[in-house]
Amino acid sequence: RCVFFFQAEDGIRDFCLSRGLGDVYKRQVSTQSTWGNFRFETMEFPYNLARVLRAEPDGLVVIDGRRLSTKKGPPTSSSRTSGGEDQSAAIADVLDKTGIASMRAQGLRVPVTSYDRIVGSDFRVYIKVEGNKAIGILKVGPKNLFHRNYDGGIKEIRPLCVLDFYVHESVQRGGIGRWLFDHMLEREGSEPSRIAYCFTTELMS
Repeated sequence: RCVFFFQAEDGIRDFCLSRGLGDVYKRQVSTQSTWGNFRFETMEFPYNLARVLRAEPDGLVVIDGRRLSTKKGPPTSSSRTSGGEDQSAAIADVLDKTGIASMRAQGLRVPVTSYDRIVGSDFRVYIKVEGNKAIGILKVGPKNLFHRNYDGGIKEIRPLCVLDFYVHESVQRGGIGRWLFDHMLEREGSEPSRIAYCFTTELMS
């Protein structure tokens, strides 16, 4: 096995042994709370996510930071769906709220995932939706890391990293995490041994 030195999103450097995805949500704490009228224990949005976000038939939504508008702003005709919803606003809404749910589950002080952190970046967020629910997210992207070889040599590399991962408590241990991970590997053209894992807390280890 090899050791990766990570630069976390908040700029703090730490190290972590490279490993498989594993049971990363086994110690997630409950996110049962509310934010305005939104209830995190259900992760239900006031519109059909699958339709508004144009999910694939199996419920997969992939959000690429390079394709997002740099401003949330008012909706345009091109961002409106056939049902009249603003797709750009829905993307921002889903990213912000699933990011908060992940933050609470991991016991972080600030979200790792949000619209502002994704927009204009090389990050991708894979989301599993069912109707008006968002039940899982997996955020990936390249990061500058320091890799130490067995001989002690250190070099800077830029691998694809898992940066955030959350599966709603109601569907944990149901294969959603593996499903997201498999889809991500296929889309990114990668394999587990070539992915680095940026754990922001012990709950992600």
